[in-house]
Amino acid sequence: MNAIAVALAIFLIVHSAVHFVAPRFVRAMVPAWVPRPELPVALGGAALLVDGLLLLLPATRAAAGWGAAGLILVFMVAHLDSLARALRERPRRLRAQVAATVKVLLNLGYAGVAVAVAVLA
Repeated sequence: MNAIAVALAIFLIVHSAVHFVAPRFVRAMVPAWVPRPELPVALGGAALLVDGLLLLLPATRAAAGWGAAGLILVFMVAHLDSLARALRERPRRLRAQVAATVKVLLNLGYAGVAVAVAVLA
């Protein structure tokens, strides 16, 4: 389980870095109805970094696993919003629908890994 926790930690830390190195890229994924998208981008990046670091410590691994699952599910709102937009578009674009669906399914998988880390820590 330690290897999975470390892999999840690296995943979160890398995604945290993206929030700060390429904030425009991340901001583009924030739903239009979210005010001041730069704030959730910065806060999300900081939360990912802290949680990723806490996953590396055996004493905080279980709590960090639950935290990672929560973060991933919160961030999935952006992917669900993207899927909803792709389904509403006229004409419908299959590529956008497939991409958004894959992102939702991947995030469910990532959340499942995080829960497994939390439970087995």
